[in-house]
Amino acid sequence: MPTTTSETFGPKGTTFIAARNKALTTLKGWLLGVDADSTIKPVEHAKLQDWLNIHTELQTDKLCSNLFDELGQLPNPITHELKEDLIWTIDSLLDTTKGVYTTTVVLLQQLYGYLEGILSDSIITEAEVIALNQWLETNQETLSGIYPFAEFYHILQNVLADGIVTSDEAETLKRIFERYCVTKALVIKDLPPADMALLNLTYVYTMKPHIYFPGKKFCFTGKSLHGKREHLGALVIAKGALTTDSVSSNIDYLVVCDGGNKQWAYSTYGRKIESSLDLRKKGSNLQVIQEDDFWVAVKS
Repeated sequence: MPTTTSETFGPKGTTFIAARNKALTTLKGWLLGVDADSTIKPVEHAKLQDWLNIHTELQTDKLCSNLFDELGQLPNPITHELKEDLIWTIDSLLDTTKGVYTTTVVLLQQLYGYLEGILSDSIITEAEVIALNQWLETNQETLSGIYPFAEFYHILQNVLADGIVTSDEAETLKRIFERYCVTKALVIKDLPPADMALLNLTYVYTMKPHIYFPGKKFCFTGKSLHGKREHLGALVIAKGALTTDSVSSNIDYLVVCDGGNKQWAYSTYGRKIESSLDLRKKGSNLQVIQEDDFWVAVKS
């Protein structure tokens, strides 16, 4: 169940609005997650009590008091139609007029709630994985390259590449989702080797990246079959971008040449990828992109 804390429910100014919106957005994600397999089970229904207990402050809020009361009297199980009504109510309550939230923040909080919703019955089904992937696809335009969207999107694309979700894959996803919901961290290189092998993971690159040049900073690693780094750097400079030889929080894109090399961790350019993944964990929106995607952007 979404475990947003209530530490900022103080005076009902901007701070209160932000905390209220965070609670409601995470709840919306949770409702989507528990209904991802088109069934809201009694055990999932019981998890709502956790949210009510954590957010008792909303009971006295004029905007949320009716929703709070409604959640406390929901039938068991919750029907899909009722879930849709609840989401409509939540959307109507969310305050997006005071600049408290950006769309990115809203969607990332919703993603967190979605994962907790999927985990509510301690079972991950193929239908839930497909539904989550569809949610990620829907929001790809907004969240492309953003941590941890890119990581989850990459993982699910690999899992669904053969069109099925095996029991081993489902268990591995469950461990990854649980770890993220507890630690708020997802670093591919920190996963057990067996999990990385099962999910066919080497490093996480941004899938279907939106690559912009003016004012952006690029770093290259690996050996390109299309020319030396000086040539690649000249191309991005001609498009109004900058280049650098080192990875830091100030760069926007790390272009991995020969990105399909599964032995990247043992190659000279593995250090730059690892540094990029560590920076993403710390909140950087640095994107790791494959050389093929870079060339598509250069030629467009």
